[in-house]
Amino acid sequence: MASNLAEDLLCPICLSIFQEPHLLGCGHNYCLSCIKSLVPAGQGAGSCPECRRPFELQELAANRALGNVAQKVRRLKLDGEPLPAAARDFCEEHEEPLALFCRQDRVLICVVCRDLPCHRGHKFLPIKNAVKYAQWKLKPILRNMENLRKATGDAEAFQLEEMSDMEYFTECTLSHISREFEALHQILREKEESFKKRVQEISERNLQDMQNNVAYLKDEVSSYAEMIASIKASLETTDHMAFLKVRADFYRFT
Repeated sequence: MASNLAEDLLCPICLSIFQEPHLLGCGHNYCLSCIKSLVPAGQGAGSCPECRRPFELQELAANRALGNVAQKVRRLKLDGEPLPAAARDFCEEHEEPLALFCRQDRVLICVVCRDLPCHRGHKFLPIKNAVKYAQWKLKPILRNMENLRKATGDAEAFQLEEMSDMEYFTECTLSHISREFEALHQILREKEESFKKRVQEISERNLQDMQNNVAYLKDEVSSYAEMIASIKASLETTDHMAFLKVRADFYRFT
């Protein structure tokens, strides 16, 4: 119960249990040192880190009741109960609570770090306000991411649809090509058979003519052989009448 109560008694600026809590006119409470750290040097006025309502240092009122409760809870912590996680966030260099967010360097710092030369001229926000500011900055980024996710999803769906159409178109085209080439193959086969048949017919006719020529030449060769044999016989004969008869037949033949 003390731990839950301590969570409600944390200063929104330093995130530690209130030390000398003071009440602003807007109703928000802060440690006195934290409030003074938000007022520019040489000025006596500032604005509430939570609601941005202006205030003057001279108008600050000590919240004694809250201070007493905070002191009692602090004593309970000293008896051994652990502090809440937020109250354990301290600057490693100065061992002070990390109470501010440097907008230029984008780091959490303590009130001592704020006054160092490395942070001179920088702008600071209480952690709670820094979180709100960061969340406010993240909202349009979130919307953009959601729009991009939707646009990417739509593009993916469109691409998948295009892929499906392409696969269907490719299948139809391949089928059409197969049918067309099958028809061409059929025509070529018919042409092939027709050319073969014509060549076969021409070959058969030529072979028949050649065979007739061979038969005719054989007859001629046979006739010449008979004449040669007759001439040789007449040259060897001693019968003059027979010789003249053969010669007369030869002249008549030639």
